Amino acid sequence: MNLAATRWRAPAVLYPVGRSAVLAAGCGSIAFGGLLAVGYWVAQGAWRHPWWVVGAVFATWSVVVALALRFWRALPTGDLHWGGAHWELKSAGRSVDGAYLCVHADLQRFMLVRLESADQPPCWLWLERRAHPERWNDLRRAVYSRAETAGINMPLDPSPPAG
Repeated sequence: MNLAATRWRAPAVLYPVGRSAVLAAGCGSIAFGGLLAVGYWVAQGAWRHPWWVVGAVFATWSVVVALALRFWRALPTGDLHWGGAHWELKSAGRSVDGAYLCVHADLQRFMLVRLESADQPPCWLWLERRAHPERWNDLRRAVYSRAETAGINMPLDPSPPAG
């Protein structure tokens, strides 16, 4: 680890996580758009295809909507904590300790991340700036920082010792 990384270490962060109305509205809009597209396809001549093709399209749309709803309902509600070495999630239904974070989508005001621990299955989190705007930049610094490693005792002052 270089001196700059040691000097500008990300602060400890406690950030609220939960189900997002924005994510629900986005998924709902996409599902409704898919239904409109399938409906338009049916209106434009899907009747020319065998009945099972039309049924398969509607069944596929239904399964995708059900999976999106299941994903949204499974999002944990609680607090995400970065202490400098690893991530922790304290939630009513689930607690994850000693985990690391993997960013899957960074949209500046929203982040889709996966919390992974050695002893538990991965946990998906949707993070929003509006959940706690004052801590958003600290959270982003922590997400992109490296974990502290034991045994590194580098001085914070780059000047050589006097003497």
